[in-house]
Amino acid sequence: MALALTISPMNLTQLLSLRDYSKAPFVLIAVLILAVLVTRPMRIGPTLALVALYGALVGFGWGFRSDLTVMVPFGMFVVLVLLPGPLSVHVARNGLAAVILLAVFLVVAWPALRGLKMGGCQFHYALLGLTTPLTRELGMTPSLYSFGNHFLDTFIDLKVGDYAHRVLNQPISPLCSPGYDTASGQLFVQMATTFPADLVAHAYGSVLSILRVGLAIPTLTDAAPASTVGRLTAQAYRILNRFTELFAPLGPLVVLAAVIVTWAHSMRLGLALTVFVLFLTGYPAIEFEERHWFHLRFIPWWAALLVREQIFRHGMPGWTRPALVRAGAGVSVVLFTLVVGLAALRFVQTRRVGSLIARYEAAATEEMPTERHDASFLEVRWQPRDYGPPPTHRGSDLMVVTLDARNCGGTAPMVLRVEYEADAPTHDMSTEFTVARPKPGSETTRLFVPVFWTGFQDHTYLRFSGLEVVGAPPACVGRVARVTDGASLPLWVEMQLPADWSEQRLYQSIEPPAGSRHR
Repeated sequence: MALALTISPMNLTQLLSLRDYSKAPFVLIAVLILAVLVTRPMRIGPTLALVALYGALVGFGWGFRSDLTVMVPFGMFVVLVLLPGPLSVHVARNGLAAVILLAVFLVVAWPALRGLKMGGCQFHYALLGLTTPLTRELGMTPSLYSFGNHFLDTFIDLKVGDYAHRVLNQPISPLCSPGYDTASGQLFVQMATTFPADLVAHAYGSVLSILRVGLAIPTLTDAAPASTVGRLTAQAYRILNRFTELFAPLGPLVVLAAVIVTWAHSMRLGLALTVFVLFLTGYPAIEFEERHWFHLRFIPWWAALLVREQIFRHGMPGWTRPALVRAGAGVSVVLFTLVVGLAALRFVQTRRVGSLIARYEAAATEEMPTERHDASFLEVRWQPRDYGPPPTHRGSDLMVVTLDARNCGGTAPMVLRVEYEADAPTHDMSTEFTVARPKPGSETTRLFVPVFWTGFQDHTYLRFSGLEVVGAPPACVGRVARVTDGASLPLWVEMQLPADWSEQRLYQSIEPPAGSRHR
């Protein structure tokens, strides 16, 4: 199985990018060290030595990729709570181990940590993880709002610059500079406190996605060489893919079986395996790209081996009544905690998002002049205020589009496209909204969309230009305006507010499994 994962196209493809691949050995060895500490009772000397090795390994790996940051709190939690022996007896040992882990990490990583004073862009990547393309990868069903549809550094740079100027009253800082890190961190905190249930649901979606696709060995991503060896290699991967994809959807159930087996063996080990699985497969939700979690595909394979060994080699020993009760109670408590915790956060988020929508609806606006050019395009004569530090240019507004139900005839959903003039595809932030067509006589539907402009001297990189209506006449757009007091609405997100928005869910949900989305 280790060989199958090593020759998997997912592993070989990532190997071509040393920037992203370099973290994999550090993460996997760190997980191994923690597993040894949890499963092997040792005297205090060897225990502290392994803990120090863990801190040094993670500190050295952090110099390659800052992804290793998450392994510091994870390792400290493990040595504080999950080491062998009664916690009440070994509290001093566990506390000392946590201190040593952190101290060694700081010493080894210090040369790289000092570089943070020059900026690090950590929250930039977390904000990228909130964009629609990556939340779709997590299997999330959207709600009435969206952080943005563009998985682009340019988009996040503009969002952070707007927030720094409009809310923090700070100058626009260069990408990944210390000032940029401060503004992007505060913007992420604003998103996290407004949409806490979504962030937790993203973690749940990450767990399910990784466990669902982990058992599948994909086919080759590029064409094989035109030779006998190349053809045979491609055919071998196709066979592996067809065989493994048959049972890949069972990945979450296989891991659940392994967790049940472990709980039956020991409460501490059951809790440890639960924590390992949920943390390692949940944290990639921060920015859910396969390059951040390809090395974790081993987890469902390892779980399958554990279950097989327990059943066929040992003949299911220890399945006494207490063991069954312990397994059932442990797994039930974990699942109950996950479900109730998400439900509670959704209750909190519904109230916060409802309050945010009410502020959006009450915001003062001023109309923006428009001109109809053809059967579908509506030019918006937008004159933003330039707040970019010379010689750069920056402009942004929260646009409000009101649909006129009388002129939106038909029954099928229509598409409203927000158009940009851009000098390159990587700068184009045009986006589409599928809009439920308002019924004649009903209250209006309003869309709130942040729009941007940026350039350098006389050159414009991108600028919002107008609206295109597909599936309805342009007259369906009754009014185009902008919010006059942007500071009154610190958090700008895309909103689509039909008349019955209060009856709809104000949080994202996890789609039911529909087979593997990753190949």
